[in-house]
Amino acid sequence: MRHELKTMLIFSSPALIFGVFLLYMLVWDYYYSFTNWSLFNPIPPQFVGLQTYVKTLTTPITVSSLERSILLAALLVVSGNALGIILAGLLFFLRSNTQRNVYLSILIYPLAMPMIANAFIWLWLYNVEYGFDYVFKLIGLPTINWLGPQNAFWSIFLVTTWAYSGLAVIFYLAMLMNVPQSVIDAAKVDGGAGTFTIYLRILLPNVRGGALIISSALLFLFALRIFSLPYGMVALNPFVETAVINLYWDYISEHFAEATAIAGIVIAIAVAVVVPYALYGLKRWITQGG
Repeated sequence: MRHELKTMLIFSSPALIFGVFLLYMLVWDYYYSFTNWSLFNPIPPQFVGLQTYVKTLTTPITVSSLERSILLAALLVVSGNALGIILAGLLFFLRSNTQRNVYLSILIYPLAMPMIANAFIWLWLYNVEYGFDYVFKLIGLPTINWLGPQNAFWSIFLVTTWAYSGLAVIFYLAMLMNVPQSVIDAAKVDGGAGTFTIYLRILLPNVRGGALIISSALLFLFALRIFSLPYGMVALNPFVETAVINLYWDYISEHFAEATAIAGIVIAIAVAVVVPYALYGLKRWITQGG
């Protein structure tokens, strides 16, 4: 028993050390979010209570950036899961494992690339001179000002979905591959079910719980903390400014208290969304016997 405990502590020590460091950084962030720490205020920073949060949540640009981040995260959860379900189903029914691996590699390739590289690729595609609009002109279709004030957010959302939906495909495909083949064969033989029926009535009910929970939580977190993708495409554009970009702007302008307050709000939103998902997933794992 002592040997097992010692082994467990040795192998879990990196996670414990990282957890302690993370907790320290969280405490540090929240502490300074209750001060007036700024280039324009004397050192050391003075405790001002909730004054920094009140100022932050009454600043229109900050509020709109938070709303935009939450909207982007919610949209990515919907679009990412929808594409994940569809594409994972198509990959699952491929007979060739080689083809499945090739197509899966293509789908997750954007996720493996640096987001700043994805940003520049799509910046070229959105270019009015030689991007999508050039093709539209050739075939007589009206052009779209992709990164204009009216369309910039939705253009960024399109790129975000393209970049992160492969993550959902991985989880859904993994769950599908764990469904016993005997269940599928029984549906074919006994009920005469076709491919579409098998997927909707046999496969999806077996995978939507775990895959949906994990995929939704991660997609939400990725979208909530997104920075390099919108910043690389439009820089400090108020029409697509996310909460993290707004945090960055406060930091480089040395409004440190406001920056830590925004970080604290983003962390609180992430915890409020992810923790219930994690608890629900843990409950399902316990009730289903691991």
